[in-house]
Amino acid sequence: MAADFKSNRYPLAKLHRDCGGRCHLCGKPVLLEDATRDHVVTTSRGGTNAKKNIKLAHQACNSARGDLTLEEWFNLPPVQRRQMLKKHWKISIRLKESAPPT
Repeated sequence: MAADFKSNRYPLAKLHRDCGGRCHLCGKPVLLEDATRDHVVTTSRGGTNAKKNIKLAHQACNSARGDLTLEEWFNLPPVQRRQMLKKHWKISIRLKESAPPT
C-alpha cells in the first residue's frame, strides 16, 4: 500500500525539501508557511495521497488550479491563469492579515 503523504511520516517540511522549495505550478520559490500539498491527479478525479501524486505548491496556486488537471491548467490562456492567480493571491494575503498571531 502506498504511504499516505499527509501523515506525519511525510511532513510538509520534507515535501518542501524534496521538491527543492519550488511550486510545481508556477516554478517560483515557496516559503514553508505558504506551502501546500497539491495532488497531481486531484482527489475529485480519483487521485490518491500516494507520495508520487503529491507536489509542492503555493496556497494561492493550489487554490487557483482547483480540480483542473495539470493539462487543463497549463492549457489555459496565460492571461486567464494570471487572473485566477491574482485573485487567489489577494485572498491568501487577506487571510494572513486577518489571522490571529501565533
